[in-house]
Amino acid sequence: MRRLFKIRDILEGYAQDLENEGFSVKIVEINKLQDNTPYGIRCHLREIYQDGLVGAVFIGDIPAAWYEVDGKIFPTDMYYQDLDGLWVDKNDNGIYDEHVGNITPEIWTSRLTLSTLNDKEAKKLKDYFNRDHLFRNGLRMLPWWRTLAYIDDDGVEWVEEARDTLSQVSTEIIIINDKNITTAKDFKSKLRDQTGYQWLYLMAHGSFDYHVFEVNNEPTGGTVYTWEYETIDPRICFYLFFTCSAARYTEQDYLAQSAVFKTSHGLLAIGCTDDMFSISFRKFFELLNEGKSVGDALNGWFQDQYAKLNPIVFHGLTIIGDPTLRPYAKDEIKIHNLSISSVSINSQNKGSLLISINVKNRGNFTEHFEIVIKCYSDKLIESKLKLEPHSQTVLNFSINKPYKILHSKGVGSVLTISLETTWEEFDLNDNVEQICLNDIAIIKSEATFSPHTTESIIIIFSIAILSSYTFFKLLSGDFLLEKIKKRWGHIKT
Repeated sequence: MRRLFKIRDILEGYAQDLENEGFSVKIVEINKLQDNTPYGIRCHLREIYQDGLVGAVFIGDIPAAWYEVDGKIFPTDMYYQDLDGLWVDKNDNGIYDEHVGNITPEIWTSRLTLSTLNDKEAKKLKDYFNRDHLFRNGLRMLPWWRTLAYIDDDGVEWVEEARDTLSQVSTEIIIINDKNITTAKDFKSKLRDQTGYQWLYLMAHGSFDYHVFEVNNEPTGGTVYTWEYETIDPRICFYLFFTCSAARYTEQDYLAQSAVFKTSHGLLAIGCTDDMFSISFRKFFELLNEGKSVGDALNGWFQDQYAKLNPIVFHGLTIIGDPTLRPYAKDEIKIHNLSISSVSINSQNKGSLLISINVKNRGNFTEHFEIVIKCYSDKLIESKLKLEPHSQTVLNFSINKPYKILHSKGVGSVLTISLETTWEEFDLNDNVEQICLNDIAIIKSEATFSPHTTESIIIIFSIAILSSYTFFKLLSGDFLLEKIKKRWGHIKT
């Protein structure tokens, strides 16, 4: 891992997460290997495989092994995964052209390719591992039950296969496959969906830095470029790209890299480094639903499919991102689900305002959160709380000193009650409640009023609330009212 000094803290944090899940982790800088060529790295992996190695995560510009099939030359990480097969370079040109023996993989590998690891790239890596940490600890998620399958014209015969495959992990599968609808414009509108998806399953022609859409089998549906993923910033965690060269990590700004490292939610993508063909991933998703990590599930899929696979797909299929992640599956799901179920207000005591809030934790985690009550921008209440899974509690608060409750017809206030958390739920709408108080105003008690000015000030406060700001400068009631009448002629006295 080149320039390790720039990312050592990041890697150690990632290693700690893996150790917490029971892995033994070793961080290796390739410049410290005696032989840091692909051959030397593979030899090192073979040595430690005897000690129980299950996988390797390549971070940075780790050299690629190259393979040739029918005149097509492409990078292959299968070279690092199959540790007991025989790789032959017949022409002695540095490109393997034969792979024989026991060719199935013993370990999984993945790439996190930010080749320069300068300050900007190191920040992307830091951001990536931060959301990786949140996801694996249940602190960040998107709707696990939703998958978007976007299938362009040449893939329409695979619609039922896609539905059957994705049903292993999703209960809501949104399939777009109408030849008149699958266009770049429509696809980008789906990427902007604010609810989000756990998986995107995309079948479309393209290359490493774009994919195109057909309309009735004609290439007139428009193009989506890799930089547009960063611009749109889709709410998607995992990607399966049936697009040629989507994971060609030897290129700059390739598709899988943009989806994973240049968005706020991207965690992992699977794609090929050269041609990609329509193939069944049912076994892969079945293994995910059993609780396997992406790396283990893809290895199991290779064992099941290798005899049927096109050799380009077999050698070119690559994981971009963290292969130890376990996407949420429909048969076993843990979620954060904190909500405000009801709010009641008691204003019978003229000197105070009593607020009762029913908070429910329908999720699977003990939640530590903060409840905040505001009147516009003024923070009235702030309290830290804890709530056990599948439980509820009623919280009672009293608004009194240093605030003053004024009761007068025609005034009003708006209270905002929010549950503030350190994680991200898929539904934040039930974490906030707004309450309109009619004929009640909440002001700071240090603003004092004389009997002569009270009525004028109350009118001003009502108007100030409607215009979303407040002020309490002590002026003569008549003078202040005259100013307001000039500005808002409809005020009656």
